[in-house]
Amino acid sequence: MWKVRRELAVFKILGALACAGLALFWYVQGDVRGVVLAVPAALLVGAMGLRDVLVPVRLVADESGVTVVHGFTGRRVWCICWGAVTECDFQVRVGPGPHGGW
Repeated sequence: MWKVRRELAVFKILGALACAGLALFWYVQGDVRGVVLAVPAALLVGAMGLRDVLVPVRLVADESGVTVVHGFTGRRVWCICWGAVTECDFQVRVGPGPHGGW
């Protein structure tokens, strides 16, 4: 089973709160450009954090096959039987970024 780490979801939610705080600060200061940048960022990062909280399990491999959860609420579930799996490649990535490493 692969699921999103709880720390990552917490950091996303904290980032969304920080963006919302910046948007409020810039709104009070009258900086429209800052508000235009911070509000969508808060909504996007908040939605990603909420998805990580609502649907933490994204991939499950068991005797019946591989189950992939897709969608914001995890309503679309694809189950791939082991007979249909022809190749399997595992990569371990450590550190920040898409390719891992520091």
